[in-house]
This record gives sequence, structure tokens and C-alpha cells, in this order.
Amino acid sequence: MLKKLFRYDFLAVARLWWIGAVCALALSVFSGLATRLIVLPESLGILSFIVGMASQGAFSLSIAAFSILGVFLPFFRFYKNLYTDEGYLTFTLPVRRSSIYWSKTLNSMLWIVLTILTVLVCSAANQLIGGSGSAIEEYRALFDYAKAETGVWFPVLIAEGVLLLAALLAESVAKVQFSVTVGSMLAQKHKVIASIGIYCGLNLVLNFLSQAFYGVVALVIFFNSSDESSAIIIPAVAVLAAVYLLMVGAIAFVLHLITFRSIRNRLNL
Repeated sequence: MLKKLFRYDFLAVARLWWIGAVCALALSVFSGLATRLIVLPESLGILSFIVGMASQGAFSLSIAAFSILGVFLPFFRFYKNLYTDEGYLTFTLPVRRSSIYWSKTLNSMLWIVLTILTVLVCSAANQLIGGSGSAIEEYRALFDYAKAETGVWFPVLIAEGVLLLAALLAESVAKVQFSVTVGSMLAQKHKVIASIGIYCGLNLVLNFLSQAFYGVVALVIFFNSSDESSAIIIPAVAVLAAVYLLMVGAIAFVLHLITFRSIRNRLNL
């Protein structure tokens, strides 16, 4: 049943998401072509400047709008299906609430990943078509430099980075769904406002914890930045990254657990 719910939620978001993706990609290509054909030759003087500013502005706005759309759609569906009048119908379905919850959670994570990948494709297309292929070479040079500097720790750091991105994704989804759930249960008339307030407060607390951790990392690097002790910086960073990964994973787990149990045990529409 989870598979069927997941497919239904996926298609519901896709109906609008793909329109935003096509528009963003089209404007990326258009902006790149305008840069290559009009701006770079500088044969039209002030017109080249105006066209360049307009095309890049349109590109930036399209990426920003699409990013907001890609994140908003799955969370809006979470709120609409569970905490509006539709919730009465949703929870009368002959399925377990765990299936409903995880269908929407996995869909939110998937659409965020697809949105990020689409933004990266649009940015790459804009740079390549616009004649900024050197940026790709700069990224490659940075990758090679990091690989050379970290040595045998490079695969470990890459693996930790991938796992950390997954944990941050799960935490981001958990924060929104937790805020929507608690806000909708506490406020009957102003659920959205209450959810936004809870989300801001939760972010404030979690950001404080993150900044404290970053401070510890900075101190470790600072006190081990001499030539004699530089060999321990990378292992220390790897250990700290693992600790941070566990911390983010624990936060995501707790928030998801609280949200799910709240939906299962204390549904108050």
C-alpha cells in the first residue's frame, strides 16, 4: 500500500513541478544564448549590457521561483491532506497511518533532491551555453586539489559528505513536518501562522547547536594549524564530521518520531 500511496503523491506533485522545471530550463538556455550571441561580442554597446542584465535577472528569478515551488509543493500537500478538511477523508482510507506518513515524507525528500538536481542542470546549461565553460574547469581543479590535500582520507570525507547531505535532507523534511503537525494541533484557526512560528523557533534552537559545533571545529583547526601538527587536522575533521552526522541523524530521527506519534495518537483536525 505504501507503494501505491507514494505513486499517487508523486504524480500529484509532478503535475505542477514539471511545468516549473521546463520554464527554468528554458530560461537558462535563453539566458545562455543571449550571453553568447549578444553580451560577449559587445558589438551593440549599451544594448549588450541591458540584454545581459535582463537575461541573467530572468535566469536568477526563474531558479529562485522554481526552487521555492519544488520545496513548497510536497509540504503543501502534506498540510492539505492531513490538516485541512481533506484530513477527514485521508484518515478514513483503509491504510495504516504509517504508510500515509512515510509516503509523504519520502515524496518530500525525493522532490527536494530532484529540484536541486534540476537547478544544477539549469546552472550548468547556462554556463556552458553562455561560454563560461571555464567554471567547470575551476570546479574540477578544486576537486583535484581537495583530493591531493586529503590523501587517503579523501574517500572517507566523501562518504561522510554524502551521508551528511542525506541526514540534512531528512532533518529538513522533519523540521517542516514537525512544525506543521504541532502548529496545526495547537492552533485551530491560524494553523499556518502557528506552524511558521514553531518552525522559526525550532530553527533558532538547531542553528544555535550547529554554530556551537562549528565553533568547536574552528578551535580544533586553529590549535592544530602549525606545520608540526597539520597531519592531524584532516583526521580530526573526519571525526568531527562523523559526530555532526550522528547529531543531525539523531535530530531527524527524534523529530520524525514525534511527528508520526502525534499523527497516530493525537490527531486533532
